[in-house]
Amino acid sequence: MSTATRQALLQSLEAGLHSGFAMEWQAPDPAAGIRIWPGPALWAWARRLASAWRRPSLPQRPRVAVQVPNSPFYLAAMIATWMLDGIFCPLPAWRGEQTAIALDALRPDLFLRHAGGSLELQRGERADRAIADPADLALMLWTSASLHAPRVFGLSHAALGWQLHSHLPLLALQRDSLVRNCLPWTHVFAGVLELLPTLASGASLRVAPLASFRQESFTHLFVVPRVAALLQDSQIRALAGGIVGGAPIAAELAERLRGSALRVGYGQTEAGPGICLGDPGDFRPAFLGRSLVEAEQRGGTLHYRSPGQALGEWRAGRWQPIQHDGWVDSGDRVRCDDDGGWYWLGRRDARFVLADGRNVEPELEELRLLGQYPELATLVLGGPGARHSLALARLQPDLTAQGEASLRRRWHEPYPLRIASDGFWDAYLGPSGKVQRGKLYARWQGIVRGDRDVCTGHGNYAALEEGRA
Repeated sequence: MSTATRQALLQSLEAGLHSGFAMEWQAPDPAAGIRIWPGPALWAWARRLASAWRRPSLPQRPRVAVQVPNSPFYLAAMIATWMLDGIFCPLPAWRGEQTAIALDALRPDLFLRHAGGSLELQRGERADRAIADPADLALMLWTSASLHAPRVFGLSHAALGWQLHSHLPLLALQRDSLVRNCLPWTHVFAGVLELLPTLASGASLRVAPLASFRQESFTHLFVVPRVAALLQDSQIRALAGGIVGGAPIAAELAERLRGSALRVGYGQTEAGPGICLGDPGDFRPAFLGRSLVEAEQRGGTLHYRSPGQALGEWRAGRWQPIQHDGWVDSGDRVRCDDDGGWYWLGRRDARFVLADGRNVEPELEELRLLGQYPELATLVLGGPGARHSLALARLQPDLTAQGEASLRRRWHEPYPLRIASDGFWDAYLGPSGKVQRGKLYARWQGIVRGDRDVCTGHGNYAALEEGRA
């Protein structure tokens, strides 16, 4: 069964690559220019990589880890790994020791990464690894870790095939379509629901920095709300399809997207990622769409079971099940309306406790504030152990001094507003752009006090002005 599902997935990708697919790739360095990679050239490159990696021989079903940006090499390496019946393990662009921690957990047979402008290749020692991976294992992907340390889940070829074939008919992808990439493929949303349907359909794919995003023309997008908010109205009207997912959608953005060809989507890394999908143009605040799989509310959170979900979680050197009684608990608090639509109410584990013992569930309130104050690019409501909640925010990058002054005059909320610089936020944003809330809350009191060991390198945070009603 494992060989059959792997071959079926590879055949779908090969057919699309040879039927018109092309990647328009601009390296992060603008001086490198733009290069077009035809699908047949990428397939041939993957075959050469698979042949080269066999010499000296890799063990059966090798784990191949890569830490490279979205690029032709990323695609070729993924396909080459599956040609070898290996497991593809892409690592996010982590800083510091997180990569070393991940490699120690994965123990890959091959590791490739960009360093100093060139590609490094390291081989692991088979004696260091005695792992019994599931027979159909294809991908090992890490969570975005907004609340806890990153976790890694395994997706099978069968699960990827289900995601591909359940979504592809709904996305209006044609050979003349152009998909504009915006998210890293190490993020399960883009790495599965953008990448695989685009390859299999024979459409074209543009990979480039976001600097020129608002001046470009394209037909499809797979983006999180913070990127969708950058779209001009003319670009929204011109789209033929795509998905907005990865985070709840605020009222103002939902209004702009309503009636478009985009769909709202919802899922998780362990879901592989599709659980829910909306109809084209059906956008409402915090709307998740309708379930594509078996889903029900248990104990206030969404539980699901899906052909596209992970085989398990790799933890402490072994595969751990993610199901309980046959169902996976998403941890997302939800409600379901009469027509089967799901709405997000927040994460069960995102709440914090104030000094007086009151529980605060902040996320819907954050969504309201972001919609009411578009000058804010990021906002986290917090106050673990404090007397009151505080709104910690980052301004939109192009906001003028007059715009900031206007924001402060209009801020009539029951919590103080603190503005922190981009440099401060760099320490708390994950590779997908999500705020690592757990890390932020763990240091919250020191941040508010402006402790040097917490705020060093991020400016004089203690001197920032508070604004309140």
